[in-house]
Amino acid sequence: MLKILANLISYAGAVRGDDVWRAQEVWFSYAWVSFLGTLEALSGSTGWGLTGGAARTNNLEWFNIGAVAVLSASIIVRFVMFLFSSSSLMNLGAIFFASTIVVQLWPMVSLSLYERIVNRQLDPDNIEELQRIEIPNYLIYAAAIIVGIVMSETMTTAGGSANM
Repeated sequence: MLKILANLISYAGAVRGDDVWRAQEVWFSYAWVSFLGTLEALSGSTGWGLTGGAARTNNLEWFNIGAVAVLSASIIVRFVMFLFSSSSLMNLGAIFFASTIVVQLWPMVSLSLYERIVNRQLDPDNIEELQRIEIPNYLIYAAAIIVGIVMSETMTTAGGSANM
């Protein structure tokens, strides 16, 4: 859904939607590293410390992993607040924007998690390059159905008590 919306809003068909979507993912994933690289360049220090070229992982990946974890927790908190609050549009807006960032950061975070969790345990000869942790679609669909049921029940209950 977000992919279609990004394509419609941005280039109206002049550029393929996949290209726009991948560019946005790259921008979100490397925004923190680019900022630190700019500070490193302005301070006059030299070297390629930010690229992680010397090792398979880099400590700067923890920023994206932490951001996804914190934003995912805030989505859950905002959803609970949405269920029990009168300012539901504000909570839905927060959920939407946090979800957008999580979706954009997920490809890079899943690569980092795969490298840190799966490849770390393997022998160097068996390491799989550029693999991602995949979330099964049925879990996403099940969560969407549960959210839809809870939201419809909440709106029905709120609408029913307002009519009494």
